[in-house]
Amino acid sequence: MKKILYILIGLSIIAGGIYKFVYLKKTKYETITIKKGDLYKEAFAVGTVDAQRIYKIAFSATGKVLSVEVDEGAQVKKGQLLAKMDPIDLEAKLKEAEAAIKKAIIFKKIAENKIIEAEAQYDLAILMLNRYQELFKNGFVSQVELDKATLAEISAKSTLNSAKVEKLSTNSEIDRLQYVLEGLKKRLRNLSLRTEHDGIIAFKDVEAGDTIAGGKIIFKIINPEDVWIKAFIDERLSGDIKLNQKAKIRLRSKENLELGGYVKKIDLISDAVTEEREIDIAFDKVPMPFFINEQAEVKINLKTYKNVLQAPSNLIVNIDGVDGIWVIKDSHMYFKKIRIIDKSATSGMAAIEGDIKVGDRVIVTEKRKKPLKDGAKTN
Repeated sequence: MKKILYILIGLSIIAGGIYKFVYLKKTKYETITIKKGDLYKEAFAVGTVDAQRIYKIAFSATGKVLSVEVDEGAQVKKGQLLAKMDPIDLEAKLKEAEAAIKKAIIFKKIAENKIIEAEAQYDLAILMLNRYQELFKNGFVSQVELDKATLAEISAKSTLNSAKVEKLSTNSEIDRLQYVLEGLKKRLRNLSLRTEHDGIIAFKDVEAGDTIAGGKIIFKIINPEDVWIKAFIDERLSGDIKLNQKAKIRLRSKENLELGGYVKKIDLISDAVTEEREIDIAFDKVPMPFFINEQAEVKINLKTYKNVLQAPSNLIVNIDGVDGIWVIKDSHMYFKKIRIIDKSATSGMAAIEGDIKVGDRVIVTEKRKKPLKDGAKTN
């Protein structure tokens, strides 16, 4: 009989041990402590490095490239020479036009001297004609002599008119040659490709000796001040985004470096397919070198809550329409009603208020564990 009693006592001890060390062990819960701090509500977006303006440069004429003065990555100033095209015979034609203009100017001077001489001859012919007309009236000269004086006046006038026409013709020739000269100079200038903007050569598609078609883009220049991130964000978050909001940027090539920025532009048209809106984020200081089309991640600070109670969003539960968290106090669990002020999708934290305080231990709920019960004992 005693033997059976001892067996029963032993079984009870074993059962108690199993309950304590197996069952109770399973009811232990991991906890997180409530803290206070600043909560940053942020919007996350993925984009690429782009530029507000990309200056595309090309030769206007078709021809063979004589020299290339810059390479990709070079920093250039407004007016700097980028490349030159072979002028072939343009320089010779330019000199010919300049010589022709000089020659035409000489002919113009000759025509002006002829006009001076012809005007003097014409004035004299009029004077002689007037005299002969008076003499003819008084019977001192014959009709033949008067006709000669009349013919001399007509001839002098014709010579004067011819000199004036010659001058006009010379002026027209000078104008024509000046036009040709300016055209040749312009064509020659167009063979020297220069930048009209400060910036960095981001693209080069030409080498000395290449034959280039007029209009083909061979250089792209970007001013670092124009570089930004072209990002796309869900329309549901875009309504909270405002110009000049602070942003954090991480480039794929510099994953461990967080760069500062701000919202510079908000596109007015959303993508009807992806339901996203384009947001352009400028750098506080553009990283050098930069790489167009490099992938970037952006966090935009929508709002900051100063010194608020915080809890992980995934630990907030809703029971019968009431938001709350499970806390441990004096080895018991309690459901504490809270109000969610706001959530941060990027940090996973929520700003909360309610019957809680700094230092309260929040139970990390897990679906695999048994349901929690208000007031139940914990181990």
